[in-house]
Amino acid sequence: VGKDILISDLGPEGLDFCRLHGSGWLPHRDRAGRAVLFVLPSMSNRKFSVECRFRAMLWTCFNALRDKETQMKGLIIVLFNVGTSGSFDPQMVYYIREMVQSFPSRLIGFHICYDNPMRRPVISLVISALDKFMTARCRSHFGTATECIYALMTFGIPREAIPITDNGQPIVGGPFCPRERVDKRIEQEKLPPPKELL
Repeated sequence: VGKDILISDLGPEGLDFCRLHGSGWLPHRDRAGRAVLFVLPSMSNRKFSVECRFRAMLWTCFNALRDKETQMKGLIIVLFNVGTSGSFDPQMVYYIREMVQSFPSRLIGFHICYDNPMRRPVISLVISALDKFMTARCRSHFGTATECIYALMTFGIPREAIPITDNGQPIVGGPFCPRERVDKRIEQEKLPPPKELL
């Protein structure tokens, strides 16, 4: 017996985290038709436990799996650590391998964008800790926000889908309105489920 995973299943801590978490599915897929999860790590408050953050990420991925095209083609994750968004959480870096391996969908690509050269050894350590499949599909991009955006474009992610300005600021009204998104989802889940078509 199975059930849909609801956002209410995350509990009070998980809901609080989702209201602050800087991540969202881009409105456009990449050139190969894969869904793209865009993450701003600096918007993830570190007061929350790693387990809480992982549960929220898994809920996000299970949500994407409602779409048949994503089930077939897999997904892409972009960690954008550039400009004012630049923040690196050592605790999350340590657990990133477990997070990647536990994803319920095929993770086809993993991009890490950063502008601080001091992070290069840490990112190299993260990539080397991944399994062979993901190591071959993980790319790091160093430079300004504009340079990283153009690097992502070479991998088929359209510029108009990336919710970041040229100086690294999140675009207001993009995927990073988590509080409104979570509250809307809670209200949707209170509605009765649609009846099955005969």
